Amino acid sequence: MNKKYPLTTLAILISFSVFSQTLKGVFGGIQSTTAGYKVRDKKQSTSSKTGGQLGMTLKIPFDNQLFFSPIVAYSLKGFTVQLTDSATIPGKDVLHNDVTVHAIDIAPLLQLDFSKNPSHLFVRFGPAIDVAFKGKERLTYKNGKTADQDMKFGSTYYGFITSSAIVHLGYETKGGFFVFGHYNHGLGSMNNNDFGPKIHHRIVGLSLGTYFGRRNPNVFDTRALDAK
Repeated sequence: MNKKYPLTTLAILISFSVFSQTLKGVFGGIQSTTAGYKVRDKKQSTSSKTGGQLGMTLKIPFDNQLFFSPIVAYSLKGFTVQLTDSATIPGKDVLHNDVTVHAIDIAPLLQLDFSKNPSHLFVRFGPAIDVAFKGKERLTYKNGKTADQDMKFGSTYYGFITSSAIVHLGYETKGGFFVFGHYNHGLGSMNNNDFGPKIHHRIVGLSLGTYFGRRNPNVFDTRALDAK
């Protein structure tokens, strides 16, 4: 008998077992967004804007109380900046810029449940890729004039892909509902121009969500196995 068949069958069974234990969820919430903004290493004054996120997540058993929890979410973010030092981006004559960005966040996070109880605290953490697909700027110039324009993305303008680190702290219920607070710390600058500013997203928020397909979100419950 070909030894590959038993191994293939076992792999398929394991895959189906993991998939059957996988939870699918949706979530949405509000967030306060701003940015760390420097021009030639000089910090510029920024203020926050209200945004939001809406996304989907999975919860896949990995090891005991550790899960793989990838997230894909639409994110509305932005900031305002008061410029005391000029730069090529957004323009040498600009004193103030009000920025709004529409993006898709892709985050392959890990989730650690603090308890095996059906209702429990959890923490998620990991990297994220931010893919901007649209942005707006409202520029205020030194002469007092204002102008609204679309953000330009490219090698000498704003970058449409940035990276960040994410931490979620939340609570899941037996019924499959969850709530979490999140913090996104931008690692990559959203400006690509060598003579432009360094801009890193800073985001805090609160979201609510629910898993569907099963009522107990702690699917990798090992209590029965531990008792044997």
